[in-house]
Amino acid sequence: MSVFIIAEAGVNHNGSVDLAKQLIDVAVDSGADAVKFQTFKAENLVAKNTQKADYQKQTTDESESQFEMIKKLELDIDIHKKLIKYCNEKDIMFLSTPFDHDSIDLLNKLGLKFFKIPSGEITNLPYLRHIGSLNKIVFLSTGMSNLKEIGDALAILTNAGTLNENITVLHANTMYPTPMEDVNLNAMQTIHKEFGVAVGYSDHTLGIEVDIAAVAMGASIIEKHFTLDKAMEGPDHKASLEPEELKAMVSAIRNIEKALGRNEKILSPSEEVNINIVRKSIVANQNIKKGDLLTDKNIAAKRPGGDISPMRWDEILAKRVKHLTTTAKVRHKWEYSHDMIGYNYRMPNLNAALLVAQLESLESFLLKKRELATIYEIFFNNTTYSFVKEPIAGQSNYWLNSVILRNKEQRDLFLNETNSKGIATRPIWTLMNKLPMFESNQCGDLTNSDWLEQRVVNIPSGIKGLYINEGAHV
Repeated sequence: MSVFIIAEAGVNHNGSVDLAKQLIDVAVDSGADAVKFQTFKAENLVAKNTQKADYQKQTTDESESQFEMIKKLELDIDIHKKLIKYCNEKDIMFLSTPFDHDSIDLLNKLGLKFFKIPSGEITNLPYLRHIGSLNKIVFLSTGMSNLKEIGDALAILTNAGTLNENITVLHANTMYPTPMEDVNLNAMQTIHKEFGVAVGYSDHTLGIEVDIAAVAMGASIIEKHFTLDKAMEGPDHKASLEPEELKAMVSAIRNIEKALGRNEKILSPSEEVNINIVRKSIVANQNIKKGDLLTDKNIAAKRPGGDISPMRWDEILAKRVKHLTTTAKVRHKWEYSHDMIGYNYRMPNLNAALLVAQLESLESFLLKKRELATIYEIFFNNTTYSFVKEPIAGQSNYWLNSVILRNKEQRDLFLNETNSKGIATRPIWTLMNKLPMFESNQCGDLTNSDWLEQRVVNIPSGIKGLYINEGAHV
């Protein structure tokens, strides 16, 4: 399940519907799941002579009281309806935090299914019981609280009728901005272990690092204040993210979600292509004759992998060579694209092993013209190419034949395509079960209806002997 990201507009609308709509637009553009405001009546929230917090004094008129400050930031029911309608049009969830009983009733009447309890209300029993009785999905912020207070609040909510599985506890610190040394993010995991509830993080730090860390530590909800401009007048602008920062946070969280993956350790699809390139196989470290004893002097572990694993080292040592069959695996890259196309060079005839170092000539042959490479990519991408040494009647040279399983219709399409480009081809028609490489049924059951398309490359004459070339795979 994706992390639920709440873009907290709060009171950063400064009492303006137009600014509130601009904040909704920013939240939508960021990719957040919800945009949240605050619902209150100043008369129900604070006494008229209540002083402002120090951080509020620094960002607003120091001479005004907290009551005077928040009175200007109230949103009435008509404004709520306009903002909810606008959020529906923009396909983003509207949320708001109620700070008093009238506001709870207002949001319930407006049909909100999610209720956010602010940190300041965690010790307000009547308030908690009121929200708990609605049986909504509840986000409980826990700034300034300890485990006992959190436990008490959870008990009140559940006893009033809210299901425990519908509650997410948000670790929080109420200082704007929160010093890094006071974040105490490990407490989020402590809350989860102590109460067995889902957890999240309501952040008031500067920047986005802590939010990303919280997701990596298991937060299912992230709430973060944002503004149109940190320089605007108002209590929370300075500690809020600006639009591009909010977008960066959401993007980073989504990337972290992908990166977290699953709990099992497995080979990932992206690294599967590297396994034979990076791992090693047991190879001949020097020329080996039939009947020779394999020792740590004449064999070694070298790249690429895919053949006899070095994990079988002890099993291979002291064995005598009975069969001289060699497999070499190489990968080539089309010069004009980033696509990697793999080839298996299988050489049952031992003389062909001597050609491993000369296979570059095969690449230049296949890439002789860009059109030919394109056609090969279309017809033979991800196809296994097998190569055998086979004498050509009346010639002293040998030919290395790349054998590709194709039916006649596919082969004719290929030939028509190459001929239309003016590319000369030398197809050799044969049945699979007539080739030397298939005499030992190395490629499974074959029928006379299986056709082959062969590409030929000249091999220098004079190659003799029955030796495994140094570096060839045993």
